[in-house]
Amino acid sequence: MDTNDYSVNPRYIGRLIDVRADLETVVVTCEGIETARHKRCYAAHESHLDAAHAMTLRKIRAEQAAVPAIETEVEERDLSVYDHVLGVA
Repeated sequence: MDTNDYSVNPRYIGRLIDVRADLETVVVTCEGIETARHKRCYAAHESHLDAAHAMTLRKIRAEQAAVPAIETEVEERDLSVYDHVLGVA
């Protein structure tokens, strides 16, 4: 939204989302389901990460580690963006 980044539930990565903003709030939906709600920031080039989104990302990574790899060609989104926002990488 503008020059700022707002996190979205990682389970919706790779899907088409709608972003709506008013003077106070940024709301993200996917197929009518709210996937994120953030207080709008008017500063420039800020990243806003919801703690629940970070926890969901950790769960996804744990689930992926628990499942044996299958050789197939599948598009995967780069989740390192969240690592950068969390200061992990």
